[in-house]
Amino acid sequence: DQRLRTVQQQQQLQYTNNKELHQQQREKLEQIKEIMEAMKKKQEEQQFQIQEMLESQQNQFTLLKQRPETGGHTQQQKIGVETRTGVSDEDGRNDKPKDDTYKIGNIIGTKDTDGNSEWQVVKRRGSSGTS
Repeated sequence: DQRLRTVQQQQQLQYTNNKELHQQQREKLEQIKEIMEAMKKKQEEQQFQIQEMLESQQNQFTLLKQRPETGGHTQQQKIGVETRTGVSDEDGRNDKPKDDTYKIGNIIGTKDTDGNSEWQVVKRRGSSGTS
């Protein structure tokens, strides 16, 4: 009878220990799940930021690529530089968009890619204004 009690006590003790161990394991598992969720969210945020940066760079590249060919003022000015030889003719033709074109050249750097056509036009305007 005594042995039966000690065996039952041992089983009860082992059951309690197992129950505590299972509870600890469950808590650890919950912590791990929370950490994994946080890491997943962080990774998704980083992926989203990278995607936004790539789209932004792609848009900028597309704009830069299109600017010399299809950009409104720049194309007008480019045609003006290539086809017109008279300075006064060109100045009269590009009178309104000259400021816009100069700003575009400064911000995006189309002066360099256009072979300095905008810079030449600005210089011509300055020299024709003084003479």
